[in-house]
Amino acid sequence: VPVVFQNEGALTGRNLMLTDGTAQTVSLTVTGIRSEILKLNNNNVSVIVDLSRIYDAGRQSVQYTVNYPSDAVTSSFEYTADKSRITLTVEEQISKSVDVVHSYTGQVAEGYMIDFETVRIDNRKVIVTGPASVVNKITQARFTIDLEGLTGPLDQEYEYTLCDEEGEAVDVPNVEF
Repeated sequence: VPVVFQNEGALTGRNLMLTDGTAQTVSLTVTGIRSEILKLNNNNVSVIVDLSRIYDAGRQSVQYTVNYPSDAVTSSFEYTADKSRITLTVEEQISKSVDVVHSYTGQVAEGYMIDFETVRIDNRKVIVTGPASVVNKITQARFTIDLEGLTGPLDQEYEYTLCDEEGEAVDVPNVEF
């Protein structure tokens, strides 16, 4: 049965975010009256974790509740589970501004030239938001402008790579910018 996390907004309001443990399942064994058990399946039974009860960053072991369909008479069966608690990691969420750094590759088409004086990309910044352990490593957002065969204006879409102070890419799970 999938684990469903509720009230994630409560974490956001506390500058916290769930960073590990989101793809968990719980195996339930249900015994009781057959007609009631037949009403249950993986699509209508869920394990609910209420995140509004978490106030601190760190590794957490939290209780869960099992949610059954409304037409199931829960007093007619009982369950056992392969785990009694859900383990997850919550981290402090921060935002910071980082410099945008660009580089060029390739050559414009023969007979064309680029006026680097009119290209205004310098002094741009992006805001990155995510777990403090990741965001604190990021010092710049890099992208490369491909000039190969260019015969007109620079109107490309660019994909940023978030990098550390050495210019190495940072693995950025749960980071938005």
